[in-house]
Amino acid sequence: MSGVARHARRALVLTALAPMLLLGGCAEPEPEGPAPVHPSEAQGIEPPPGVELTGSECLVGGWRVEDEPLHDYLLAFGPGTDIDVGGYLTLGFTVDRYYVEPRVGITWQNRGEDTLASFVGESEGSYRLVDGLLEATEERDDLALVDVEQGQRSSVDELFLRPVTVNPLAGASVACSGDALSLTTTIGESDVRLDFARLR
Repeated sequence: MSGVARHARRALVLTALAPMLLLGGCAEPEPEGPAPVHPSEAQGIEPPPGVELTGSECLVGGWRVEDEPLHDYLLAFGPGTDIDVGGYLTLGFTVDRYYVEPRVGITWQNRGEDTLASFVGESEGSYRLVDGLLEATEERDDLALVDVEQGQRSSVDELFLRPVTVNPLAGASVACSGDALSLTTTIGESDVRLDFARLR
């Protein structure tokens, strides 16, 4: 696909996602149980003066990755798939809880026409960091990849949902320092890294 065509498809994704990105997604019923740990509640935590946070202390806060790196990451789960990705993925951490919030749209060719699907919902759970690896236990997951026009689960739901809800966390190796977080997960025989920036 040419660069011009790809930029046009990305513009389609971002245009369709605009209401969700501005409003933080569609309103949904409040889930039962403990309130989710939203990234906005964890972000903006500053390290003590003169101290460089590392390990689990560094994780605490809000983190985001968007556009091109997110596109390359998802493409690793469907090599050869003609997709384009727009939007962003946000992670929030407290000392023992995590929260995943995707505001991501995916376009792909379906019977010769561009089709758009977007992620809705959230995911959260508990975690611990052991020898540089994340051990995550999912406790709530209402995420779905939905066809924008039909309002139903997308045909690529099974291919791309797990990479967003599970793979960035479960068993990922962690490199965190200051305002930079890298999560590396293994896909087949290859390692794929996602680089996040701290939200301020």
